Order: sequence, then C-alpha cells, then structure tokens
Amino acid sequence: MKPLVIGHRGASAYAPENTITAFNLAYAMGADGIELDVVPTKDGIPVICHYSTNALPTHGIRSLQHLTLAEVKQINAGAWFGEKFRGEKIPTLEQVLDAVGSRGKTIIEVKRGPNEFKDDGRERAIIEIVRQSPYAQDVILTSFHPISLYHIRQAEPNLPRGFIYHTKIFPWLLHGFWFRFLTQPQELHINEEMATPNYIAWARRRNYRIMVYHPDEPNEMTRVLALGVDGIMSNKPDLLRKIVDQ
Repeated sequence: MKPLVIGHRGASAYAPENTITAFNLAYAMGADGIELDVVPTKDGIPVICHYSTNALPTHGIRSLQHLTLAEVKQINAGAWFGEKFRGEKIPTLEQVLDAVGSRGKTIIEVKRGPNEFKDDGRERAIIEIVRQSPYAQDVILTSFHPISLYHIRQAEPNLPRGFIYHTKIFPWLLHGFWFRFLTQPQELHINEEMATPNYIAWARRRNYRIMVYHPDEPNEMTRVLALGVDGIMSNKPDLLRKIVDQ
C-alpha cells in the first residue's frame, strides 16, 4: 500500500493555509487527505486556523478565542497570501467536513497552548461535530498536547488519535507510562528531522503508524518515503504525489 499524500493545511504552498480553497486544491493535486488546525471561538465554535494565541498573517488578530463566530466570519483570510484570494473566509470545522466529503482522510489537529490544561470543552465540541458527520470514519484527531488526547480518549475512545511530536520535545517523554496512560494513540506524527531508521524501528515495535510533517523538497520526501512511513504531510501535495507514484 502506498504512503498517504496529505496536504498540510491544504495545498498551503499555493493557497492560503487552512481555507476551503487550499483543501480543494490539495485534492485537485491528487492528495489522499488534508491536515488542518482547529481552535475554538469565544462562543465555542470550532474553526479552522493555526494556533490562535499568536498574531498570524491569516487574520492579524491575536486570538480567535476572544472573537465570536460572527466576528471571525468578518476576517479576510486570503488577501495576505495573494489578491486573488481576497474574500476567503475562516471556515468552521463543520463546513470543512461537508466540503471535503468522502474524498479522503481528514487529520484534525486540536490546538492547545503548552500551559492550557483546563477542560474547556473544545475537544467535546470537536467530537460532537465529527460524530454528526457522515464522514467520521475518515477522521483522525491529533494534538501536541497530551491533555487534549486524554480528553478525546475519555469522550470518544473509538476515534483514532495521533500524538504530534517534534525534536524540541524531550524524547524520553514518549517512553513514559504517563504518555501511554493518558493518550494511547494509534499514530505518531513526527517532524522530518525525527524520521530516522532507528526511530521508525522503535515505533514499529510498538505498533504505531507513522506520519511525517512536512517535507517540501524532493530529496527529503524521497528520503522519508524510503523509511517506510505510512504517510507524509506536505505543503506541496502535487510534488509529493509525483514522487510517491514513481
């Protein structure tokens, strides 16, 4: 079975990230699925945007968590990327699942700050939308934050989970009992620097599926694919598709 080609925040090298346009373009380029980021609005609606406590070029506002959905819908999410994308809106999770339909896998990253431990209901809100979707079987929920995965496992243990990892997190954390107890993921999502033969062998012995983010250069894509990973998330799904199909 070929590794999955996943559009990282859609085809985000060619369209504004985390928008319906970027997701549709990823599928037009031959992606098997998309990856996206979810944050809650002030009124608790899951919307698609990267980490909401940083000023981002997408919206220029410090935190979507201080805006209602109606206010979020006034934000121009595309003009920063190019004039032809002016008028692009920040979509809700429900809108994206409806737009994607049955075209492929949807990897939903639940955003939480490193010091955000309180159960504020964001995971339950996301799960409720996924439950109501006819495409729930194509969804996997992921997070850097083990508390998010713990809340997801408690609320809906049958939903697949992926723990996101990178080289700035101490490797020993993955080996701890707390990690296995809290999160119990089926997949590990690692940055490309972590993708080595030794790491892949370690993960395989523990029956984890491995997804790698987000190589955009052909040589790096080829190197990672040679390790036998289950998929790659890239900002350039068109290029990755060509390499996977060679």
